Amino acid sequence: MNFHEQKKEDVIDYVKEHKRLLLPDQTIISSLYGNKIKIIDSLKYNLSDRILSIYNMEHLNSPLIIERIKKNTSIIHYCGKNKPWYHHYIGVLDIFILAF
Repeated sequence: MNFHEQKKEDVIDYVKEHKRLLLPDQTIISSLYGNKIKIIDSLKYNLSDRILSIYNMEHLNSPLIIERIKKNTSIIHYCGKNKPWYHHYIGVLDIFILAF
């Protein structure tokens, strides 16, 4: 799919039809283009504290540790309200936040 296959009108029509969207961007993309989306490795391209916790609970004998994350993960996703720049953050992926 290229940019020209995406139509602004389709997005606007979808939003008008489904006025309440919990996760608007993700819902619209999945609904309109879900059949064209390729599934990728979330441990490499979309790692979050939630995904890390689930993975480590399922792989107790070979948990994903920070050194392995540093070597193999490209994108850390701080999703939801649990953000490392807030004082109430719970997780271990805050080490990837750059100090300004």
